[in-house]
Order: sequence, then structure tokens, then C-alpha cells
Amino acid sequence: MEGKAQNKLLEYQETAPETKKQFAHLRKNGKWIERDDVLIKYLDRHGKLTIGYARPNRRGAGIWQHDGDHFKEPVLLIKTAWGGHSLYQKFRSPSTGLPADEKLQAELEKTQERTKKNNEKRKQSNPLPTMDDIKAGYGVSWREMLKEVSETLENYETLFPALKGAAPEIAGLVWFQG
Repeated sequence: MEGKAQNKLLEYQETAPETKKQFAHLRKNGKWIERDDVLIKYLDRHGKLTIGYARPNRRGAGIWQHDGDHFKEPVLLIKTAWGGHSLYQKFRSPSTGLPADEKLQAELEKTQERTKKNNEKRKQSNPLPTMDDIKAGYGVSWREMLKEVSETLENYETLFPALKGAAPEIAGLVWFQG
């Protein structure tokens, strides 16, 4: 989940009499708290978790604040989120396999026809997609997500000096679909 809710909604909830108590733990001295015990890596940013960390002035589900309260050890969140990517195709797990040959063939024909029309319209000569091109699109975001996790775990001590000497353990995968 990329996090699209505006922070002003949370600011309202944090000050409204009927919800103020529920959101009080997120602020201290009029500022959003930064969790020393919950660290986050998202795209090219890494640091302490706070409201709006992943996207300035926006927030996602916010459930991560509770992880620091739940676990004794520090929590490292490795966030990967790319909006508009299909679960059926781009986030398809390799264990799912590819769609049936007839579906792939239909997709290839449709994509080649679209490329031909675009070439004519724009007076271009882009090559027609191949079956290998079609197959390569399946699982591309899944592979990118695993790459992001692997790179973060390989470099966690540099990214998060407070974790130096710790032994990271993957304890879960959370999937949001909005």
C-alpha cells in the first residue's frame, strides 16, 4: 500500500474530542513521534518510522506503530509498493506458474496488434513483442520486491547502524490491496 490518506485526516482525528484519546500515542509535544524501535526502508529512504514517512503529508494503514509495542526486539519494515500493478500478472508468484498457453497467445496477439497500430499512428517502427516479452512481464514486480528485501537485508547495518550486530529474521509478509 503506497499510503494515500492525507495526514490532515489523522490530525483531525488526533484533536477531535471523540477520537483524541485513541490517537494520542502518535504525538508528543505537538509533533508526530518517531519510533526508535520501528525502522523503515522504502524506496531510497530509510529511518525511524513516523506518520507520513513513506509519502510526505500522506499515510497508509498505520498498523506498524503497534509493532514497536508488541515486539521486544527492534522491528525493521521493508516496504515495497508500486501502485497499479496487477496481482494476476506483475505480482504473480513464480509458484503460481504462467497462465495457460492459449491465454498467453491471445495476450501476445493483442499486444502485437496494439504495437502495430501505435507504430502506424506515430510513424514508428518499434519491434513487435515476442512470447518471451509477454512471459517476462509475469512476476516482474514480485521479483523486484524480493530483490528489494534481499538488498536491504544485505545492507541493514549500513542503513540502520542501530541494528549493527543484530540478526534479522523475516517474521512475516503483509499484503494490502486497495
